[in-house]
Amino acid sequence: MKILCDTCAILMLLRINPEMFTNPIFECETINEVRTEFNEKQKFKIKYPWKSTYLKFIKTHTRYDESIKFIIEGINQSKLNPSTNEPYDLSYVDRCLMAALYDLDDVIFCSGDSNAMDFAFNELEHDCISPLELINKWLKDCLIVWDIDKQLIIVDWISQNERRQPPRAIGKFTELTGFDYPK
Repeated sequence: MKILCDTCAILMLLRINPEMFTNPIFECETINEVRTEFNEKQKFKIKYPWKSTYLKFIKTHTRYDESIKFIIEGINQSKLNPSTNEPYDLSYVDRCLMAALYDLDDVIFCSGDSNAMDFAFNELEHDCISPLELINKWLKDCLIVWDIDKQLIIVDWISQNERRQPPRAIGKFTELTGFDYPK
């Protein structure tokens, strides 16, 4: 099953698994807009000095129909997120990702952005997972081996005040790796 990743997911996962887009066993994909955001957003240039080293590993495969973005924009502006009772208010890149999801079957959306995940699940009926849940899947499937270097990447992620991962995923991570999830 293919996994469509957003920028938030890539920021957490790419250093842990640089092959996530280049090796088909990981089944990860993204769109050009995510790669561009990863490369050009000023906030990321300052916060993640390592990102230029990893840019070459982001291969984009997924495409979408430009006209679908207008449908997504209409939903984005007219519907409330039932989880927050506020408008979805998706970013431009998130709207592009939703347009890609709209045309895809049997794809899981990987993100740390609960608003984008809610949209994908509620409006497009796609399953969603957090970056840590994807790590857990790779560990369970023996696709990656956890070590202290990977653990330090998670510690760095937490130190950047990035989005919290789901408590159930944290418990599963500890069970699979033997490492405590940093607080």
